[in-house]
Amino acid sequence: MHTEDRPTPSWMAAVAKVGRLTTREQEVFLLLADGPTNGEIADSLFITERTVRAHIVSILAKLGLCSRLKACLAAAAYTQTTTPTLAEAG
Repeated sequence: MHTEDRPTPSWMAAVAKVGRLTTREQEVFLLLADGPTNGEIADSLFITERTVRAHIVSILAKLGLCSRLKACLAAAAYTQTTTPTLAEAG
């Protein structure tokens, strides 16, 4: 199968929807690109793991994703196709 014959992964559509996220959700989303645990995200942003979980639930809903893995894949694709900064995330 040639690369151009492969269907586009369902999570790719989420990349175009990142602008729907709040600034904090975008920060969490960008961190997901490296596959960290909720605890690692919490420590990085100085928030609780419960808050991280709430942000991830919101991210999944807003981006139309059904799993954290798909969010991580979308975040990795997003960071490879753009050069996001916190200023742009806001």
